[in-house]
Amino acid sequence: MNKQMSTEVPEAAEPEMARGCELFSGYKNEETVLVGRARVLCQVAHAGQIRKYTGERYENHPFEVARRVARVGGSPAMIAAALLHDVVEDSEYSIGFIARHFPRQVAEMVGELTGVPSGLGYSRRARKAMDRARMAAASEGAQTIKLADISHNTESIVVHDPRFSRVYLTECAGLLSILDRGDQGLWRSAYEGIKAGADQIGILLPGADRLDALARR
Repeated sequence: MNKQMSTEVPEAAEPEMARGCELFSGYKNEETVLVGRARVLCQVAHAGQIRKYTGERYENHPFEVARRVARVGGSPAMIAAALLHDVVEDSEYSIGFIARHFPRQVAEMVGELTGVPSGLGYSRRARKAMDRARMAAASEGAQTIKLADISHNTESIVVHDPRFSRVYLTECAGLLSILDRGDQGLWRSAYEGIKAGADQIGILLPGADRLDALARR
């Protein structure tokens, strides 16, 4: 990516961004600023990026993940981390940059949500195994964000790419079995989406009996 990095989160845009945004309702001023700064960095980091299947601006995805986290009562730090959850993976901004400009809790959750880069020579299977191990030990906040991420991604992948859906849904089923500290409403939403997608393309999810039992909790 040839985007030139800035060294500061743009602050001039924050007041304008904050006005009328549903993500900011109900929070104290300093918490509103935190989410506003995350929203600005999200837009800057993902500028020019497009969602693979829908052709919409990529930033719409982290915005929607953040909305889902907000709806289940996520803290301002969780909402900020949801807005930033793909920044390290998909832009030139590093986890160190986020740690310098955001509270420790936000940076830690973003780190927990950042997958192993594909350029390190590991196979997809190996990378996803490392991601599962990391997410199994992740905080409640990071697991909640991951569940919102899975739920939103599943909706477009199943509709637009049935072939890749076989791989993606299998990987997500493995994640659901270890995301036991995240919000239970989002867990159920992710489970129902994955199960419906598997039924639609005609595959049996690995560990389906265990997932069904977890869904009955």
